[in-house]
Amino acid sequence: MSNVFSGLEIFKGLLHTFVRIIPLGLYFFTYFSLTLYKDLRSGVLLMGFILNDIFGYIYKKYTKTVYNDACAIFGSSKPGGNLAFLNNTHIEIIAFLASFFFSEMWMQDKMDWFKFNFLTFMIVITIWSRMAINCELEIQGVIFNVLFGFMRGGLFFYFFSDMYKEAQQDKLESDSCNMGYSNYKCETIKDGVVIVKHPFEDPDNKSGEADESEAASKENTLQ
Repeated sequence: MSNVFSGLEIFKGLLHTFVRIIPLGLYFFTYFSLTLYKDLRSGVLLMGFILNDIFGYIYKKYTKTVYNDACAIFGSSKPGGNLAFLNNTHIEIIAFLASFFFSEMWMQDKMDWFKFNFLTFMIVITIWSRMAINCELEIQGVIFNVLFGFMRGGLFFYFFSDMYKEAQQDKLESDSCNMGYSNYKCETIKDGVVIVKHPFEDPDNKSGEADESEAASKENTLQ
């Protein structure tokens, strides 16, 4: 039984560590996705995180908010050393992310239940973790951070939705042109990229030859 409790404690510790590094993970993920995969959608989201941090810094400076030691994302190896805090709380950041994608689903009128449930689960896990380590001490503060994050995320998507949609369309067209099919060719035109299909160019494509033979036989029959 003691091994079970010990395993649970290790699992809880891993969850707390995972939640603690989520903000940095989001920054690194969007940055690497932008630089390595040239995905401009990640660039838009990265810009959102940066703007969110700027507003968080202004708010923290204006209200003179001081977080308790349990909220630090990094500690110091020296006794009495400085602790590293984020401009926004973990709950606010994950709520910002969730609101961004919730707004996308709402504006596109297309519900992705897997994405919705995953982001909702991440909000719940983050709230539980930050309260369990005594970073968040009052439920009012949790509700405030969730609402603050949802408001900022929704507003950011509203103002930058056109940029995000354009990046999404460019990614879709780029993926289509890079599929590697020998019977497809991409030509750049004024409004973007169009896929032109040439079914008779592929020697493995027998359907085109069959259709051509069938059409020829019908023509001979009519003659």
